[in-house]
Amino acid sequence: MSRSLHALKPDGMLVAFGFQNEVLGPGGSIPMDLVKLKVWDWLPNGHATAFYSIGAMRRKHPEWFHEDLTTLFNMLAEGRIAPVVADIVPLLEVRRAHEQVEEGEVAGKLVLRVTDQ
Repeated sequence: MSRSLHALKPDGMLVAFGFQNEVLGPGGSIPMDLVKLKVWDWLPNGHATAFYSIGAMRRKHPEWFHEDLTTLFNMLAEGRIAPVVADIVPLLEVRRAHEQVEEGEVAGKLVLRVTDQ
């Protein structure tokens, strides 16, 4: 996190999202990292921080969420983005998938396969 904060241009903003694996590793703490980012906001350094939670966005602004998700899927279909897929897991093995995420063992995204194909 420190490297990201120091890489910002003047008046830059660090948007934090999806960093569960990072903070849950050895010595990591989500509450402590939240405090660090808020302290960074209070310093007179010309930078700001913000958090993006897809769940909170969906609840607070469902129309924005729908628009963003549509844009994202269009970009995927057009090949403009290429997410890193760590593994495709059958739905029957969803427990294993959750355990991998909780242990911080996943580098990329897990895709749950809901059909036998």
